[in-house]
Amino acid sequence: MGSLVQGRWARSLPGLLPRQRTVTEGAQATGRWSGRDPRALGAALVGAWALPVITHLLRADALLIVVIVYVTGGLIRTGSTVLDRLMITLGLLIGTAIAAGVLFSFWPFGLEPVAVGGTALTVLLAIAAVSRRRPRWPRRVLGSDVPLLAAMGIASAVAYGPLWNASAGHRLAFAALTGDRVRHFSLFDSIHRLGGYTYLMQGKARNVVDPGMLAVYPPGQHFTYALLDIFVTSRTDPGSPTAELMRYEVYTCLGYGFFVLCVAWGARWVAGPALAGWRRTFLVAAIASFLSTGVMTTSVWCGWDPQIFGMGLLALITACALRPPSSGRLHIVLMAALTIAIFLTYELFAPFAALIIVVSAVMYRRRWLPHWRLAVGAAIVTIPVSLSELLSAKQGGLSSSQAALALGFTVPMTKQSLAIIAALSIVGFAARAARRRPTAVAALASSVTCGAAVVAFWAYQHATIHTTSYYFEKAVQAWVIVALVGVGTAGHLLRRPKLPSRGVIGAALGCVAIVAGFVATDSFTYGPIKFSYAKMKPGPHTVWARVWGSGHFIFPSNRDAMSTLLARGLLGDGVPTLTVWQDHTLENINLSLIMAALNHDDGLISPQIYQLDAAPHLGVTADAGWGAQQDDSVTTLEGLLAKSATPLRVIVGNATLAGKLEQWKAQHPGGGLKDVLLIPNLGND
Repeated sequence: MGSLVQGRWARSLPGLLPRQRTVTEGAQATGRWSGRDPRALGAALVGAWALPVITHLLRADALLIVVIVYVTGGLIRTGSTVLDRLMITLGLLIGTAIAAGVLFSFWPFGLEPVAVGGTALTVLLAIAAVSRRRPRWPRRVLGSDVPLLAAMGIASAVAYGPLWNASAGHRLAFAALTGDRVRHFSLFDSIHRLGGYTYLMQGKARNVVDPGMLAVYPPGQHFTYALLDIFVTSRTDPGSPTAELMRYEVYTCLGYGFFVLCVAWGARWVAGPALAGWRRTFLVAAIASFLSTGVMTTSVWCGWDPQIFGMGLLALITACALRPPSSGRLHIVLMAALTIAIFLTYELFAPFAALIIVVSAVMYRRRWLPHWRLAVGAAIVTIPVSLSELLSAKQGGLSSSQAALALGFTVPMTKQSLAIIAALSIVGFAARAARRRPTAVAALASSVTCGAAVVAFWAYQHATIHTTSYYFEKAVQAWVIVALVGVGTAGHLLRRPKLPSRGVIGAALGCVAIVAGFVATDSFTYGPIKFSYAKMKPGPHTVWARVWGSGHFIFPSNRDAMSTLLARGLLGDGVPTLTVWQDHTLENINLSLIMAALNHDDGLISPQIYQLDAAPHLGVTADAGWGAQQDDSVTTLEGLLAKSATPLRVIVGNATLAGKLEQWKAQHPGGGLKDVLLIPNLGND
C-alpha cells in the first residue's frame, strides 16, 4: 500500500504530471493518416479552397468558422472533454488569427472570407499531413459544462442589460455610451473596411480613425471582432453604419460572456480531475456568479472592450500555462499564440503573461526542453510581432511612463473581495497534497509573482504622482483573474463530504452547488435598487448587474437626441457633422464623435470635434439665456470652422445660435461651414 501511495506522489512531482487522458490508443491508431497519397492530398487541397468559395456564394461564411474550429480541435490531442478541447482550440485560433492579422495587412486580399478561410484550411491540411493525423474529438461531457455555458449566456445577457427593452434610438445611444466605446467602434469599423491593422496602413486609415487610436492603441480585439463580423455577414463592406454599431454592441456583450467563461473554465481546468462532482460545479458557479454580477460588470458600461477581451485571453494563457498540454510542442505554440494576442489586445496585461510563462517554463521544463528548437523559432516570430504595435505607438509619440500614470475614472475592487481571493489563493497550501501538485505550485507562484508586480506598480505610482492611476486598478483586476484561475487548486479542501456525482442525485447536488456558489459570492439581489451615484457604490443586496440592467442609474444623456437624429435619417448619412446641443462641452464632443464614427470621418474632423471643448454654454434653448459668454463661445466655434479643410454641417438646438452661424456663413462663404441644421430643443424634449 505504501509503495502504491509513493508511486502516485512520484508521478505528481513538478514537471511529471500524469499523462492527460486524450483518445485511446486504438482510437489513435484509427485516427492516423499517412498524408503521403498525392491524390488524396490534391483532393483535400481542392476541397480546402472549394469550400470557402461555396460558402461565400451561399453567404454562409460562418460555417467556415465551425469547420476551422472542428479541424483544428481535431488535430490537437489535449483535453479529454468536448468543452476542454474547444476552449484550448479557441485560444489557439484567436492567438493565431491576431498574429496572422499582420500578414493580412500586407497581402492584397485583406480580410476576404475566401482568402482567409482557404488559407486557414490549407495550413490545417499541411499540419494534418505532417502530423499524419485525422481530426478526432473526444465525446465526453461533464455536468459542470452546463453552468459554464450558462454562465457565458447569462453574462452576455447582463452586459446587454438595459438594451433589451429600449427603443431603436436608445439602443444606439447605449451602444455608443462613452467616448471610449465610440473610438473602439471606429477602429473596429476601419479594420473591417480596410482589411488589416490600422497601425500598419496609416496612410489609408488616417482620415477615418481617431488620431488617438490610429497607431497608439492595440487593435487585437477590434481585429478579432471585425474578422468575426466579416464571416458572419459574408461581406467586408459593413453596410449600414447604425446596423454595424449594433452588431459591434452584440459582439462586445458576447465578449464579456466569453471572458466569464474563460475564467470559470480556466479554474476548472487547473483544478483538474482531482476536483469532481459537486465541488467542481460549486467552483464554476461561484466564479461565474462573482464575475457576472459584481464589480467586473462596470467594465461593460465604461466601454473597456479591449480590456474585457484581454482578461479572457489572460485567463486562457494562465490556465494553459499552469496545467499545460502533455505535448511540449503544443505547449510552446499555445504560449506563443496567446502572448501575441495579449500584446496586441491589451499591453498592460503583457507583463503578467510573461511572468506566468516564466513560471510555466520552469515548472514544466522537462516537457518543452526537448523541443527547444521550436521554442527558439517561436520566440523569433513572437517577439517582433508582439512588439510591432508598441514600436509603432512609440513612433507615434506614445510615452509609456506617462500613459501608465494617466488618471481616469474606474470602479475599484473592494478590499473585502481582494482579501478573500488572496486567502483562497494560498489557503490550499495548508495541506501537503497541494504542495506536491505541480499545478498548485505553479498557481501559487503565478499569484505571488503577479501580486508582487502589482505592488511594485503601486509603489512606483506613489513615488511618482503620490496616488494611484487609472491603470493601477486595471492591473489589480489582472491579478484577480490570475488568482481566480488558480483558486481551483484549493478545491481539495472541499473533499468532505463525498457525495454522488452521477444520476438524479448527482444532478440534484449539482443544482444545490450552483445555488451555493451563487449565495457564497453574494450575487443575489432583492428589494428596491439601492445605489449611491456620488459614491459610485451599490447598497446592500444590490449587485452591479442590476444597477446597470435597470437603465435608471447609468444611461446615455443623449439617448433622446439619438432617437431624434435616427428618425430624421441623420445618423451615418455621410455628411461631416458637428453637434452643438448642450452647455456641457463633453456632451457636444461625444455626440459629434458618434456622428463622425458613423460617417467614417473621425480622423478627418477630429481637430474640430475636440476643439468644441473651448466653446461651452451654447446649448441654451431660450434667447433670454444668451449673453457675453455665449458670444465668446460662438467666436471660438467660428474660428475652428474657419480652420476646417472639410466643409462641416453643424446641428444646433437653439435658434439664436443657428442665426449667428448662418450670418457668419454668409460673410465667409468658403469658411468651412457647409450647412446649419436647427433642431429645436434637441434631446431636451
